[in-house]
Amino acid sequence: MTEVTGTPPENLEDRRKRLYDFKEKVTTKLSDIVRFIGLGLIAVFYTIKNGTAYKTFDHTQTYLLYFVGVTGVVSILLDYIQYVANFASVDAALKKDNLKYEKESCSYRTAELAFKWKRHVTTIGALALIALVLFT
Repeated sequence: MTEVTGTPPENLEDRRKRLYDFKEKVTTKLSDIVRFIGLGLIAVFYTIKNGTAYKTFDHTQTYLLYFVGVTGVVSILLDYIQYVANFASVDAALKKDNLKYEKESCSYRTAELAFKWKRHVTTIGALALIALVLFT
């Protein structure tokens, strides 16, 4: 017995293209969000560090504040490293006859690693900011 649906089966190549397009949109949006959060962590660090409340912080609060600032800077640095590595990876692919990425190349792996770690670092920084708020 076959299942009858109102739509014809989707071509595998069309589905693949649609999924790649969706992945590109999601990763672009995720990079934007990580960048905004990273810059926000830096702004929070700077604002609190230069405020009067900072003078009354204990060691835990001071540690958390600096941790928030460092994670913000590291997330922005990883974002930049990802862009530079992607530039090198695309440049290398454009020089090839088949126009394909070399997934084992240093630039490709660096971009993948930076993308992965900037998300983790930003999440940890945001959690540290939440902890700072709770301890203040």
